Amino acid sequence: MIEGESDLARNNALTSKAGLTLGESQKGFDKWAPTYDQDSLVHGYSAHLLASKYLCDVIPPDSRATSRVLDIGAGSGLVAKELCSNGFKKIDALDPNESMLKYAREQNLYEKYYLEFITAQPTSIPESTYDAVTGSGIYAANNYVPSVVIHEIIRVVKPGGYVVLVARNMLFGPGQPYEQLEPLMAILEKNGKWKQVHRDILPSAYFTKLNIDAIVWVYRKL
Repeated sequence: MIEGESDLARNNALTSKAGLTLGESQKGFDKWAPTYDQDSLVHGYSAHLLASKYLCDVIPPDSRATSRVLDIGAGSGLVAKELCSNGFKKIDALDPNESMLKYAREQNLYEKYYLEFITAQPTSIPESTYDAVTGSGIYAANNYVPSVVIHEIIRVVKPGGYVVLVARNMLFGPGQPYEQLEPLMAILEKNGKWKQVHRDILPSAYFTKLNIDAIVWVYRKL
């Protein structure tokens, strides 16, 4: 066993295991918040790096400073750190957990902080606000971010804007917690809501030291 792996597994069980209620999951994040970055990064957590890389692939350097980005499931701000280092300046956070957002606030990583769950119901964010939305690690075995959230994500993106989603590949496919997500994505593409730019499965790229595969989607809103 990798040193510290039991701590990561224990904290994942407190926040993400199947059957947890939203309230139980958030209490778990309250406990985990002080060591979240350390516990994740020591095992090669890389979802935030992938989110930044793929967004940089579709938004050129000369557009980044003026592009407004919403980071869903922002947490402690790992995605924002990467985006800032690549020239993005207008980044907002959406996350239901104040304990996690506290660390992002201390580093002044975001312009706005939406302390909200993202659900099937509209958030307080106006329609077509953002040039891009990132969602890194928002999908978990307890389904606290349901598949239908895709509708809300599309709503808040401007036409021509991008959606970048990064997740553990094990959560998708027949019999898995999110087996309905990709079929829904395909329906929305067929209905002219967005167009797929990338769908990449990357071996061992979610947790590089734990050999956990990543899946990355990039869509452009039509």
